[in-house]
Amino acid sequence: MQELQLIHATLDLLRNGAVKYEELHKHVAALEQLAGAMDAANNGLTKALSETRQQVQQWHNFFELSLDLLCIANLHGYFLDVNPAFLRLLGYAKEELLQQPFIYFVHPDDMHATLKELAKLAIGADCLNFENRYRCKDGSYVWLAWCVPTPPAESSLLYAIARDISERKRSDAEILHQAAHDSLTGLFNRAAVMPYLQHACACFRRDASQIFALLFLDLDHFKPINDNYGHHCGDELLRLVAARLRQCCRDSDIVARLGGDEFIILTIGQSASQAQELKLRLQAAMQAPFEIAEQRLHVGTSIGIAIPGTTEPEMAKLLEEADRQMYLDKLARHAS
Repeated sequence: MQELQLIHATLDLLRNGAVKYEELHKHVAALEQLAGAMDAANNGLTKALSETRQQVQQWHNFFELSLDLLCIANLHGYFLDVNPAFLRLLGYAKEELLQQPFIYFVHPDDMHATLKELAKLAIGADCLNFENRYRCKDGSYVWLAWCVPTPPAESSLLYAIARDISERKRSDAEILHQAAHDSLTGLFNRAAVMPYLQHACACFRRDASQIFALLFLDLDHFKPINDNYGHHCGDELLRLVAARLRQCCRDSDIVARLGGDEFIILTIGQSASQAQELKLRLQAAMQAPFEIAEQRLHVGTSIGIAIPGTTEPEMAKLLEEADRQMYLDKLARHAS
């Protein structure tokens, strides 16, 4: 009897153990499945994290190593971050740029236009492209060309790219200067002075009180100097003559070389008597000898004056009259 009970007890243990084993086996299988899923998820998270870190590093490298000027600013007008290229060009420490509104660094003459451009962001402009001058730490200014895309609706940040265009601006200014000035004397050339004369004529036709005078100058005895001493000496003489002409005139007077040894002076707001005084002052200034290559050279100048009112206020007529008066003055000087 006891043996039978022992067998039944053993069978119960086996039965119960088998059930528990099956349950444990299923539980282990579930755990293994969950662990596999977690491993897969963990691998996915690890991969995603690695890719995100790589993207962050790439953006950091782009921001730090870019030769363009990159910056991030808030809508209150302050920089939040600027890249090393920005700091190198302007010469500031990063903290110095972040402590001041960015408009603080803009040239006073460019502030209004800059604020006007930035205001376009509020009315839905897709992207701003404009130029302005930024102050460097040493007090000088550089020209920057900006590209500022409109921030997304949910963003409160501005992202901008700028490039230094100072050299281009200098080159453009030099080209414009060369186009408007005589390369030998630095005076205005014929092409540059004619619009001023045309404008003076138009002003006089609208209002006869807008007086002006046109003086036409031709050097006396210039050709023999060129022939006897060479063109290099003649060129130096023309440069010295141009300097004396400027010294005799007001800053507002327009002095130009037409070519050869011919010059004109447009003096605004001067009456006929004042123009005559200027003529005498110019001729007196030419009486002093010019010191060139250890030579004392003498030239005079014949000057004709044209005044609107006595001559039709048309550019061609005034030039013709001033030229005619110059030749009359030359004849009179030679006769004396």
